[in-house]
Amino acid sequence: MALHVELDLGAKKPLRLRYNINAFSDIERAMGVGLSGLISGDRVGLDTIRMLIWGGAKWADPRMTPERAGMLLQRFIDNGGDLDVVGTTITEAMFASGLVDKEDPDDNEDPDLDTLTHPEDDFNPDDEDADPNDAEAEENENE
Repeated sequence: MALHVELDLGAKKPLRLRYNINAFSDIERAMGVGLSGLISGDRVGLDTIRMLIWGGAKWADPRMTPERAGMLLQRFIDNGGDLDVVGTTITEAMFASGLVDKEDPDDNEDPDLDTLTHPEDDFNPDDEDADPNDAEAEENENE
């Protein structure tokens, strides 16, 4: 059984977020994107946060809807709440599910980018005879 994490949005009781297969599946279906696409950096926006609150809280509160999650989130922000706190709490609950791995920030880099070189990489500005175009010509000869 997945653990839950409390998210206090200033309502009578804190929301209890718990993510499991069904919660993530419901969120994926509603958003039209898989979990990895859902939590990628360029995808996360207010709708994603709202849907993650809905999907994580509905197990404990059957009345929870995406619109209600949005209303609670709006009230929280209107009262001076910090959206970063919400994101951190959602992330903690997702990690608690065991279905989302904590990633090393360096692992998010595209491995292909690490192997790319540019002709200028071989250019040494301290070498008076060096010409950056020589490195490019040499690279073209090796192709």
